[in-house]
Amino acid sequence: MHRNSSHYREPEKFNPCRFEQSEITNRHRFSFIPFGGGTKQCIGEPLARLEASIILSRLIQNFDFEHCSAEEVKPRPSIVLEPDGGLPMRLVKANR
Repeated sequence: MHRNSSHYREPEKFNPCRFEQSEITNRHRFSFIPFGGGTKQCIGEPLARLEASIILSRLIQNFDFEHCSAEEVKPRPSIVLEPDGGLPMRLVKANR
């Protein structure tokens, strides 16, 4: 399903922009299910999320994150406060 051309333009191409809100809005909610869904959800999801947190913490220790858009970041209230339109970032090796 994650490479289905009826859900994604150029499904074989690496394109992180396909997960931007404007792209997600018109797509079926189960067109991307990396951990499955419902009663058949992957039991490894908590471990994968923990690993992602550890990797992110290591990135933060070794790199500086630079906002790579000229647009001002505007908050969007939701269940949590999040940046409206995403937050594109660039990693730059830290001189620590």
